[in-house]
Amino acid sequence: MVGTFACWDQSRFRQTVVERYATHLYWTRPVYNCWASLRGLPRLPKPGAWFRFLTAALPVILDDDPQVFTALLRALIERAASGPYQYLLIGIHERDPLFPIVKMYQSTSYLTRLYHVCWEDGESLRTELDTRPPYLELGCL
Repeated sequence: MVGTFACWDQSRFRQTVVERYATHLYWTRPVYNCWASLRGLPRLPKPGAWFRFLTAALPVILDDDPQVFTALLRALIERAASGPYQYLLIGIHERDPLFPIVKMYQSTSYLTRLYHVCWEDGESLRTELDTRPPYLELGCL
């Protein structure tokens, strides 16, 4: 085995619903959706509707092989596009060697800060961590 990558539909227990758009987005959404449709990009749902997405999980790639990762990522993108999904969500740290591949496929990104904290009795374990990039499991965040 040279790699695994999973995805799951969390819509039975987790939805992201659009309540409303800012005025400028409300009026430009139809134009954007037409443009996005022509470009093969996800469209913005109507107010009151929810985003349909698959959440990618558990990317484990032997030796961080970019060809294996790309093949698996493309398979997940095709899976999302062949169903009722508009998005594939992937969480990956900027230091991950496979991050540049995800950047090539992204249509939108969400940047955040990741903090590592511990109680005093966990300090010895914290100092033993190596410099590998952290794994981000979006399905649990």
